[in-house]
Amino acid sequence: MSRLRSSGLRPYAASEPLDFNVADTLLIDVSSVSRETLLRCARAAMIETQRQIVMLDLEGEGTFSDDTLVLRRDRDLTLLRSRLAAISRRGSRLSEAAIRRETASGLGAKLPPPNLDAEPDLLYIGDGSALFLALKGALSKRGIPVIPALSRHTAREYISERRFSGALVDIEACDRGAGGFADWIISDNGLGALPIFALVPSDMRHTERQNALIGLSTEVVSCDGRTSQIATTIERLARRSLAQAPFIPQPALNSVICDLTTGLFSRRFFETHLSNQMAVAAARAETLSLLTLRLDGPSATLRDTQRLFVNTMRPLLRETDCPAILSPGQFAVSLPSTPYRGGAYLSERIVDAAARTKGLADVKLLWRIVEKRAYHTPQTFLGACLAGPYMRCIKAA
Repeated sequence: MSRLRSSGLRPYAASEPLDFNVADTLLIDVSSVSRETLLRCARAAMIETQRQIVMLDLEGEGTFSDDTLVLRRDRDLTLLRSRLAAISRRGSRLSEAAIRRETASGLGAKLPPPNLDAEPDLLYIGDGSALFLALKGALSKRGIPVIPALSRHTAREYISERRFSGALVDIEACDRGAGGFADWIISDNGLGALPIFALVPSDMRHTERQNALIGLSTEVVSCDGRTSQIATTIERLARRSLAQAPFIPQPALNSVICDLTTGLFSRRFFETHLSNQMAVAAARAETLSLLTLRLDGPSATLRDTQRLFVNTMRPLLRETDCPAILSPGQFAVSLPSTPYRGGAYLSERIVDAAARTKGLADVKLLWRIVEKRAYHTPQTFLGACLAGPYMRCIKAA
């Protein structure tokens, strides 16, 4: 427990009988609990209870479900916080995808089912190690192209030109390489909304930056075993990620869902969706923040200005962030699993990006963030964010 505390966690002893219907993670030391406890955990995993189960199995003899996080070494306890963050990120992505479809269905819009024939393509982030060469060949045989980005500039160019299914991030190569990938991904959100598949060798001792990279990941891929096995795991994760991605507004969608001027979600869709997001956040005891942005100035409501701002803002958002236009020049972004501080950080990055955009020179950007409280209804939550006061930002130049 002291080692868990040193990793930034707040552990406490679980009470008997074990409750599998609470949100807190349950850590089980396999060697020191009864067989009955292990059987109850196995049954809980079978019926997919909401409690995340972590098994510390130093003997390496146990067989567990795919949803169970297994730690095979004592020192992996220091990695637990990052692994739980990755699991939470994956859960938020799946949840957002499901409720977006639910919202669209409730508004009478029919979305196409996932395309089983869609082929994922991956962006590799690292220094072109031997692992990359082996995986590139193995994945190409499975019809999955892997495009290497050996510098931040190259990565930005590729991301701006095409939409990848995910990014393979070589944790070891990113941290030691001269390209500065680790800081770019962690501090600057360089990969934007791309799902991150972290390639993690199990025998390495992780640095703080590597732990941070793992915490930002959607999936964690162990680099143990044969290359063909690793490639099979990556293929499964990539295809699942592509099929389960939250749908984004597109002109081809019903106008009830998409605003044709900006390409964002419509206000009607957003208000309904916010209600669904609040219900999920309350059931899971998760945070939910709402960010509103307003353009102010002579050209703030012009179509070209709004489109330019949307194109500036969009690359900074995650897949789970839901952007919408409320009225000409006024936008909202719901931020699942994000506290006020995270929303403020996103706002600062949007402001900085707008300040560097030439076409927004005569536009002032104002923003406000409200974190969901228990007393909020969908109407009062959105109303509190729209009422102000707004934070004034420096004039773009």
